[in-house]
Amino acid sequence: ESYLKLIEKGRKPQEARVVLPLDTNTELIHTAFVSDWNHFFRLRSRIAETGKPHPQAQELADPLMDEFIKRGITELVE
Repeated sequence: ESYLKLIEKGRKPQEARVVLPLDTNTELIHTAFVSDWNHFFRLRSRIAETGKPHPQAQELADPLMDEFIKRGITELVE
């Protein structure tokens, strides 16, 4: 209710979410060049070249990388 009231008063969603619990689902939309995505995968997926990535980052990166490979967008290999 507090979140919706803040929105009604003209607050932006990213400002109003301060009243939400930390585990509330949020949606992230990100666009980038393929080279940027490859860099992200090299940092945050199972093929990380800079050390073990944070588990939650890898949880996001691995399926996304698999989808990029499946669609022929990238050819990263382990």
